[in-house]
Formats: sequence, C-alpha cells, structure tokens
Amino acid sequence: PYLVAVFTFLYVSTSWGQRALTDIPNPDPKYQQSLLLPAEGFEISLFASEPMIDKPLAISFDAKGRLWVASTTTYPQIKPGEVASDKVYRLEDTNGDGVADESKAFVDNLLIPTAILATPEGIYVGNSTDLMFYEDEDDDGIADNEQVILSGFGTEDTHHIIHTLRAGPAGRLYFNQSIYIHSYVETPRGILELKAGGVWRLRPETLELDIFNHGLVNSWGLQFDKWGQSFQSDGAGSEGINYSFPGAAFRTSVGVDRIMPGLNPGQPKLSGLEIIQSTQFPDEWQGRLIVCDFRGNRISSFEVEDSQSGFVSLQREDLITSTHGAFRPIDVQLGPDGALYVADWYNPIIQHGEVDFRDERRDQSRGRIWRIAAKDRPTVKLPRIDEVSIRELLDYLKASESWARTQTKLELKARDAREVSRQLRFWLADLDGASGQVDHHRLEALWVMQAIRRVDMKLVDTLLQSDDFKVRAATVRVLEENPEQNDQAFAVFERTIADEHPRVRLETLHALRALGGTRSAKLAMEAYSESMDDTFEYGLWRTMEALKGDWLLEAKENPLLFGDDALKLVYAIKCLNQPDALSPLVNLWKAGRVSDEATLPALELMGELGDDSVLEIVFKAATRFDRDGVPGGPAILDALLRASERGNRTPDISIADIEALLESDREDIRIRTAKLAGSWNVSSITGRLERLIGDEDTEPELAAAAVEGLALIKSDAADAALQRLGSDRNPSSVRLRAIAGYARSTPGPVAPQAAEALTIAQANDDPLPLIRPYLTRSKLADQLAMSMQGKRIHTEVATKALRLLGSAPVDTSKLKKAIEDAGGIEPVDQALDANEMSEFIAFTQSYGDARRGEEVYRRDSLLCYTCHAIG
Repeated sequence: PYLVAVFTFLYVSTSWGQRALTDIPNPDPKYQQSLLLPAEGFEISLFASEPMIDKPLAISFDAKGRLWVASTTTYPQIKPGEVASDKVYRLEDTNGDGVADESKAFVDNLLIPTAILATPEGIYVGNSTDLMFYEDEDDDGIADNEQVILSGFGTEDTHHIIHTLRAGPAGRLYFNQSIYIHSYVETPRGILELKAGGVWRLRPETLELDIFNHGLVNSWGLQFDKWGQSFQSDGAGSEGINYSFPGAAFRTSVGVDRIMPGLNPGQPKLSGLEIIQSTQFPDEWQGRLIVCDFRGNRISSFEVEDSQSGFVSLQREDLITSTHGAFRPIDVQLGPDGALYVADWYNPIIQHGEVDFRDERRDQSRGRIWRIAAKDRPTVKLPRIDEVSIRELLDYLKASESWARTQTKLELKARDAREVSRQLRFWLADLDGASGQVDHHRLEALWVMQAIRRVDMKLVDTLLQSDDFKVRAATVRVLEENPEQNDQAFAVFERTIADEHPRVRLETLHALRALGGTRSAKLAMEAYSESMDDTFEYGLWRTMEALKGDWLLEAKENPLLFGDDALKLVYAIKCLNQPDALSPLVNLWKAGRVSDEATLPALELMGELGDDSVLEIVFKAATRFDRDGVPGGPAILDALLRASERGNRTPDISIADIEALLESDREDIRIRTAKLAGSWNVSSITGRLERLIGDEDTEPELAAAAVEGLALIKSDAADAALQRLGSDRNPSSVRLRAIAGYARSTPGPVAPQAAEALTIAQANDDPLPLIRPYLTRSKLADQLAMSMQGKRIHTEVATKALRLLGSAPVDTSKLKKAIEDAGGIEPVDQALDANEMSEFIAFTQSYGDARRGEEVYRRDSLLCYTCHAIG
C-alpha cells in the first residue's frame, strides 16, 4: 500500500509519463467544475471560458473591476509562416452575478504575451522581447495607441520570458524572467543585463529600471503583503514559498557565491501567488499565501509567520483539489468583489521540452477563469475608484481589501502630484490617532508619497517611532529607492541600524547597499553580531560583498576601519572569500592588534586564504596552541586543509614542527597533521607516516589519514612505501589501507592490486576507499572490472560496494556486473516493460491515494524529499 500511495503522489505531482498519456479528460466546463473540490466553506464557479477567451497566461483587474486576460493559442512556439495573433481580452461582469457577460479582444497581434497589468493610464503587457503599453482613449475595449516601453528581453525559452507583472506598494512595476533567459535592455541610463532568473523593477514614468533580485528557476509568482514584504513562488523549484527582498540571490543566480534558501524545502513547484486580504474570506484565511500547484491540479495555501528578521512558512489545507488532469491553475488574483480569481491554462499536456511542440494532444484553444468565494459571506462592494475626488480616494487607503488599496495608489499616482501631496497632508492630520490601524494608514500614505516622489521625512520620523516593527521595516524599505537623492537618508540609517528588531536592521542593510560607499559599509558592520539569525547574516554578507569596491581599499590602508573589534574585520573579509582581501587582517595580526576573542577566527581565515608565508604563521600558531593546551588547534588545521584543497600550498614548515604535532596528545591533531604533511608534499615525513600505517595499534582514523597523506606525497619514496605496505607480508588491515592510498594516487596501474585487496576484505571492512578512485571516470571503472574477473569477494563487501556504485557520476555497469559475479549476488531487474508499466499506472489510478502518498513521501523518517525533492 505504501508503494502504491507514494507512486500515486509522484504520478499526479510530476506528470510523469506524459509522452504516453492517452486519457484525455472531457473538456466540458461543467464536467470539469464537477471535479474541482473546494475546501470546506468555499465554492467555485465559472467566471469565463472559451470562446470568450483563449488560453489565459496572466490576469489583472483594473479600477473599474474589469478583468484583463493575456492569452495565447501559439504557445509553445509559433509555426513557420504564421502571423502573431495572440490576444489580450477585457472581461466584464456587468450585472454583478459573478459571471463575465462581456468580452472584447483589446489587442490581437501579440506573440505569447505572458504578463499583464492594468493601470489607470493603460495596460502593460509582456510580449516576448518587449514590455508594451496600450491606451484605450475612448474606453471601447479596443487599443488605440501602443508603445514599446522597453525592449531587449530574452526569448530563448517561451515559458521563461518576462512574466508576472505586479504593482508594488508604491506603484512601481515588478516583473520576472526565468533561468534560460538572457536580457540586454537599453534604458535612458544605459544597458542593463540580467542573465538567468530575476525580478525587474521599473518606474515607468522615468524608465528607471533596476534588478530587484536574482535567481530562482521559473518564478511565476510575486506578491507583497500588507507591510510591503515580498514573496515569490517557483514553478520549477522545490522550496515552496521564497522570502524575497532587494538584492536577494536565490538558487541559479549567476556569479553569486551564496544563495537564499526557500522557506519550504521539498515542497511542490508552484505558480502564481496571492495573499489573502479580503473580508469575503474568513478570518482564519487572512494573510495566507495562495499558490497554484499546476502539476498536482490543485491550489494550495501557506501561512508565513515572523521569525527574527525573516519568516517561517507552513503549508495549510488546499483551497482546491481536483482529479481533472487538464486543470492547470497558473495565476491567482483577488478581485474587486473580494473573491479569488484563477487563470486555468487548461491542458492535459504541461511538459515543454519533453513532449513535441506540435503534439496533437496539446490543447491550443481552451482556457477558463474560475471564481472562488467563501460561502454565506457577503461580497465586497465595488469602490468607484476612478470616479471620486482625491480626498475620497484617500479614504480607500483604509480598506481591508488589498485590491482596493493597490488600485487607489495607482489612481493617486495618475492624478496631479501637487494636489495629491496637498490633500495627503490634510488627510493625515485628520487620522484618528487612537485607531489601532493608524500606523498602517500612515504607511499607505508614505507609499503614495513615494509613488509621486514627494517623500515627507517628518512622516518617516513618525513611522519610525511606531511600536510595530513591521511599520518601521516598511518605512526603511521606502528609503531604499534612490537613497543618494535624499540628504537625510543616512541619518535615518544611523538610527535604524541599531533598531531593536532585526528586520528593521535587515531593511537598513538593503538601503545601505543601494546607497553605497565606505561609510555605508562601516555602518552596516555596526549591526554585526555573533548571534545573527541566518536571514540577517545573509543580508549582511550580501551588503559587504556588494560594497567591497568601496571599503576594501580603505581597509588596506586602515585595518581598524571597522573599529578595534577584529571580529568585524574577520567577518568582512570572509564575506569576500578572496586572498587579496586578507592583507588588512595580516597587518593587524603582525601589529599584535588582534584580541584574544578574535584570535581563533582570524587564524582560521588566514589559514584558508593566506599565501605560503601566512600559512607558516598559522601553522606555528597551531603548534603553540597544542603545546600550551589552548583549544582551537583542530579548527586551525582544518582551515589549512581547506586551503590545500583550493590549490597547491608549499609553506616552509620544519620537520620538527610537524613531528611535534604528530606526537600530540590529541588524536584529532595527529590526524589533521598527517593529512597536511601530504597536502604540503613534505617528503621527509614519509618514513614517519609509513610507520604509523604499518603499526596495527594505530587507530583506524589516524591510519587512514596517514595513508591519505602518504598518497598525496609526490615522490618515489612515498610510492615505494605504499607498495611495501600493500605487500602480502603485512596484515590485511594494513594492506587494505595502503592499496587504497596507492590507488588514490595512481588508480589505473594499481587496479589489479585493488581487485586483489577486495578479495581479502572482511564483512566489517569498508570498500569505499578502495573503490572511490575508480568512480571518477568510466574507463577507470572498466579497468577495475577487468581486474576482478575470476575473483571472489565477501558477499557483504560486494553489497556495500554495489551501494556505492548507485551514486557514481559515470557509467559503472561493467564494474557492477563484475562485483555481482565476484560476490555471488544475483542481479535484480526492477525495470517494467510498457505493458507492465501501463497496468501498474492503471492500478495506481484506481486504488492509489495521492494524499496518502504525499504524507508517506514527506515523513521525516523516510527522508524521501531530501534526495528527491519534487512537486
């Protein structure tokens, strides 16, 4: 039952085997709706379908409550000779019954439009290489004017081109691109490049374009919460919800050493993202993140909770589940009535490269918009945002519905900025200071000011005095935009970098990165603490790495740039992880200015990054630590070992110092020293290592380290020592160690000896050291296989060896067969032929339980998702 349950989960979640798909679902919308199962207390209805629309890729509501749909019949690729004819539709529910009754094709000459955003000024559309803008001057539902806003976005993969247009809290436009896209976009301020995934941020009235963050595989979900914090989903990642912020770098980022992990490792691949802020939904759903598991034919929900500077995310019940194989939700938006609207791309085939572009099973015309609402709860009355005065508009900033607040800010941004600014002052003065929401109302006003480029620093000061850290953090984020143009910004950052809450300090780091300069780096380091949470530490690392061109030169002149605490300098240099950044710390060490508290971290860093002369300093410190009984010697030696792994190191170390550490009372010191001697090619230590290996009283871990060291020494004497130790006159334990070491240095010629060594290995021996050198190239694996012909090995040794082959990066089929023969193990054929597979799939579909399978798959005790994170 477990196998069937897990297979069912894998089958429905990953669309495995779509090339063999024969069960094409009934396309009738009523039939499909009968298979859409809402969560308890909710209902789902059809808002629109073909022929009113084609296949929807993205949706956006305007201030009049009309739904704009970017659609395609061309995806995944236009046919040769065809003319681009994809459309944007405008849908309207004229009688308020929750069903669209009017549809107009607004634009009909597009090529796979994957993004859309309706604003008071017009409609923005992501159209392949271009970000387009369309106006409808007479409001007849037909575009009158079109303009290319920006061009040069990559089109290497049609489901990775620019998508997910969203309006941020202050009216800037955000849109995504994905991993296989390379964009080179010309703006009035120069060309911007984004290679692979990331989020673009645009102020359309000035064409100020920048990159909000980098990475993710195929992020078709981006949304902001009530406090301006941003989150993303990933349609080809497996980490659920991602906490996103300016400068974040996620998985697949180009040229970045460290990435931000997602909040839900092992969770499904998700598209779309909406955050429930609607009184039409029950209280327990407020703030939930709604995402589309399009592979699993369901709509899921997550809750995020504050966790120091970042968040934790928990998956909650699904909002919609379905057994209809063509239900493909990809975008979700709250509507003006408070209900949730879903763009259903409708297709039994979702695979892009695995299934032929012209496969006749691909659905090229159908698409649906579904409406999800809570039962027995009233809908929200549509505010007439585009018809009221500025003063009336401002009161909509108090709305519980995020849709109303977003549309209000877009409308205010389109009105006369001077008058909006004037009315805002009156409105703020009239706010009820005793209201529990007054700080949020003020924050919304600040976002309006940011949108019209009239940020009031007195309001900033007021908000920074709020008791709510979310308000303070959001206020700092406002100043992240063009801080160099605000002469009061740095004074604010000096205040907020010391805020009691880490998220406010984290937002300050983002702003300091945007501001740049040595003084920003110095201020950022004031937030350094050894107890930083992971998200905050990542933000500080990102800041120091981004500002290295500012602070490093000055630190080389003044090693005390960050003050007397050398720990700060150690951390700053560690952020860069490059040898040429080490000199300030070395100079501080030579001057005797490194405190006891910073000594060990400083030595570790010098050991990792230093040249040979610095390594000599570090090794002498390690010998001193061991002689004086000071803790930390193993950590220093580990750093030296890491340095050796990164490149050849040959420091001038005396044999006496190495001998001293090999005689240490601490075995962990002796083990590391034996490895280091080999890494540094200290040939004069060969005899000492040979004696350690040959002594049966030597602890196994120390003997293994000595073998490793001896194998690394490039000399005839070391090779001869390994040959002597591997001869049959030595005990089997010694022979196994020695031959494993010899195979490591020259695996090809030693293959016969390695095969012979396997024959003497006992059940409790580990064959990994012997076999590992042969798993780097298939040719080496074949050589060992050849040498094993006619040999017999212990069955338990063979079993262990076969487990190792399963994770080999090369073809080991011949070696696998040789080990099976030598160990007397019968091969197990786990492959199913086509008929058996079809029967198993049919059985699974009939009797399997996908929910049960997911529960089993995600059990901590099984650790399935640790190695096989999937949807």
